[in-house]
Amino acid sequence: MERLGRAWGNVSHLNAVMDAPDLREQYNAKPAQADIVLDRTVTQNEALYARYKDLAARPDSAPGLPPAAR
Repeated sequence: MERLGRAWGNVSHLNAVMDAPDLREQYNAKPAQADIVLDRTVTQNEALYARYKDLAARPDSAPGLPPAAR
């Protein structure tokens, strides 16, 4: 996954430097984008994510904030 992340970092940089419709289409193409999302998701802390989900589900966790902000 590290090699994929490093390679995608270069692609992402080039996309930021020279953004054009045809390049954007390739940048967002599947399955490349799906692989990157999976890479980033797998490396997240599942216990921390579960805790955030628990807090977001509690109506008293952040009164006055919309659900997405909680």
